[in-house]
Amino acid sequence: MKTFSYSQQNLLDVLRITPLQLNAAFVSEQYREVQVETQSSPDTQILTAPDLSQALAQDIQLALPDSVNWQIHSLSDNVELNDKQLLTPALEKLQQAQSKKALWRLLSALHED
Repeated sequence: MKTFSYSQQNLLDVLRITPLQLNAAFVSEQYREVQVETQSSPDTQILTAPDLSQALAQDIQLALPDSVNWQIHSLSDNVELNDKQLLTPALEKLQQAQSKKALWRLLSALHED
């Protein structure tokens, strides 16, 4: 459970609010990934879900076959496909021409299969 400062706890008491701890079913996938990211060592691979609010991420998601899962590998500079899982660098790195070309070549090859 989260600890509150004195003023926060005082406000909760005055308003008669008892904070609840969410069970795992209500915690978003993105929040769990952030927890894993902060708990892992620098040598560990850090995978996160793409931010689908960005236009490039939406385009990539639409180009993926339903059977392929997409994850952002924040420590990588390469685009890879491993057993139905697409691993890409952060979207900022995908804006670079070389990374974007590699990604579209890989996606084109997926559609040819």
